[in-house]
Amino acid sequence: MEKGIIVRNNYQPRTSQAESTRLGLNNIKKRYQYLSDRDVDIIRTREYFMVAIPLLTVESANNMIVG
Repeated sequence: MEKGIIVRNNYQPRTSQAESTRLGLNNIKKRYQYLSDRDVDIIRTREYFMVAIPLLTVESANNMIVG
């Protein structure tokens, strides 16, 4: 991955029966699709849960919005 932010936590399955709506992760992915052609990577293994978010430059974001 190019320069970006990676957040990684130990995977801890929910103990309650309430399911996640996953709206937070979907929101991040949709915003990146709007601003860039780069993807947000979401990786879950039995050991960890990781989200990798590429850094955007101001120029690339402005070009997508204006152009």
